[in-house]
This record gives sequence, C-alpha cells and structure tokens, in this order.
Amino acid sequence: MKYVTDTHPLVWFLLNKYNLSPRVKEIFEKAEEGEAVIMIPSIVLLEILRILEKIEVRAYFKKTLEQFKGNDNYQIYPLNLKIVDSVSKIEKIGKIHDRK
Repeated sequence: MKYVTDTHPLVWFLLNKYNLSPRVKEIFEKAEEGEAVIMIPSIVLLEILRILEKIEVRAYFKKTLEQFKGNDNYQIYPLNLKIVDSVSKIEKIGKIHDRK
C-alpha cells in the first residue's frame, strides 16, 4: 500500500515523538518493515530543512536525506509542472500544501 506524508507526521516519526496517532504510527512502522511505501513530496523535505534551520540543527538534515536514499519504502515525489497544474485545478482546499 502507498501513502503520502505531510511534514509534521514525518518529522514526528523521525524524532520518535509521540504526537502521531496510532494509525499513522502503524503506517510508518509498516514502511520500516517493508510492508508499505511512504511517498514524500519534495516540498516536505524543504519544509523539514526550514524546521531544522529554525532550531539550529541543520546537520540533521543530511542524516534525514541519507535515511531515504536507496530505501524503496520511502519515495521522494518531485514537484513538477504536471503536479503544479493539477493542484491549480483544486479549489476546495484553502492551503496550497493541503491540496490533494
């Protein structure tokens, strides 16, 4: 099964925080076990970089990227013109990052 993550659930999972709902935690654990795939929009990685810069632990970002390289259970999904065009057609969701 494939899932798409947003910034905060991914950050909370990476930092082993307990802010995740049981269902979301289960999905990330399945990905760790090779039973699910987490799609990570490229903009989420940029938002993580921004968060890490704000708390002055930018070095952790490289470690985060390394965790996803070569791991088929986490796939980076590029932001490209096709996606931007698709998002531009969605009107019901106000925040640009929450459009699906």
